[in-house]
Amino acid sequence: METNLILKPEIQFFNKGTLTGKRSKEKNITLQNLYNMVKFLTKKSVLEKLSKEKKLKLCLFYFNTIKELFPDEWDDNKLYRMTHFTCLNALAIVGNKVINENYLVKSQQPDSVKIAQILMKLDEIDWIATGDLK
Repeated sequence: METNLILKPEIQFFNKGTLTGKRSKEKNITLQNLYNMVKFLTKKSVLEKLSKEKKLKLCLFYFNTIKELFPDEWDDNKLYRMTHFTCLNALAIVGNKVINENYLVKSQQPDSVKIAQILMKLDEIDWIATGDLK
């Protein structure tokens, strides 16, 4: 499942991930990092019982929403820390709470409008690499 997050060009981790586990300045996310993110995003919740395919779609939805709301912070991993694995793990932990509180069990879909509104509050964080997150 995590391999799909790196191999498909249409997915937000395509240019940021490495299959070999060897990081570089451009490719700073490993398969293990992605595995942990999916685990943090879904553990100890109703989301944990979802199929791998649904977990993958949920992960893509969540991180794509972040990418769309904060394109500069997402695209520039030299200037910003948003896509460094520790911050991605933190975003996944927050996502676990946010998605669980805004998951429509009947339709098995996240409430995308409410989640996007909540994620807009991430602009209060200074993601710059030379700031508090260095």
